[in-house]
Amino acid sequence: MSIAERFLKVSEVATLLNVGQSTVWLWVREGRIKAVRLPMAPGKKRAAIRIPSSEVFKILATVEPKANQGF
Repeated sequence: MSIAERFLKVSEVATLLNVGQSTVWLWVREGRIKAVRLPMAPGKKRAAIRIPSSEVFKILATVEPKANQGF
């Protein structure tokens, strides 16, 4: 993680990886994706997390591109 690294919301990571938010939360709980827990804001029921963009790049680097599907 670098100092200037961007931190993403669970919803942003889910969109980038084309998976559901519950999948991203599961990966965080299982330790597949590193996340940073933010301090709980007043009036909130739970603390938010942010995921370093480098974690998303690691996942994308392991995905093989789909074969040409005739488009």
